[in-house]
Formats: sequence, C-alpha cells, structure tokens
Amino acid sequence: MKYVINGIGIIAAIAFIAYFVLRNNKREESLTKNLKYSIAKIESIEMGGKNWSDCSFYLHGNLISSYTRIIRDGEREQFLGKRFLVKYDSLNIKNAKILIDIPVPDNIKSPPPGDWKELPSWAIK
Repeated sequence: MKYVINGIGIIAAIAFIAYFVLRNNKREESLTKNLKYSIAKIESIEMGGKNWSDCSFYLHGNLISSYTRIIRDGEREQFLGKRFLVKYDSLNIKNAKILIDIPVPDNIKSPPPGDWKELPSWAIK
C-alpha cells in the first residue's frame, strides 16, 4: 500500500510539471504567431527570486506583469518610470513581455495605430 501511495504522488507531480511546461509552450507559440510590439512604461519592479524580477506596466489600459532578468535595487532607477518596447500576443494581451534591453528613444512619442507588426527599425541593434 505504501508503494501505491508513493507511486500516485510521483505520477501527480509529473502531471503537474507537464501541465505547466505544455501551457508555457502554448503561450510562447501563440506569442510568436500573433506577435505585435508596443510601448510601455514600467510602473513597478519587484524582486521575484534569485535570478529574475517582476515588472508591472500598463499596455492598452491593462495592468500586465512580466518576468525579466534580475533588476537589483541599485539599478531600479534606470528602469522605473522609463519606457521600453513590449512584445505581446495580439489575441491575448496578458501574454506580454517587456523588453528591458530596448528602451524607447525620447523622439518616439507613441506607436503607430495598431502598433508595430515587426520589430521597429530603431530597436534593431
């Protein structure tokens, strides 16, 4: 009986992990298929873990949360309140990632109507 309970626990753990891996793959696939780019200003930065931070920003009136590389306390002022390029799934706006390595130049006031369908030329390095 003890082995049966342990086996069920292992199967449940594997199913749980598989669910999240498949869900993440579907989100990435959808993001790639329905990709658009826009501009967002970082509203808040929370330390998420040892290797990542959680940035919050508004995109078309929706508060979005996106994981990024770690932003240490000493770096926060470089990002907080600044505008960055965002890539998002045009069919599911909550599926978005802020691109903290691509700040928006001051001369770019807003995206074109309907946002960019490709990476803007000013963002290509």
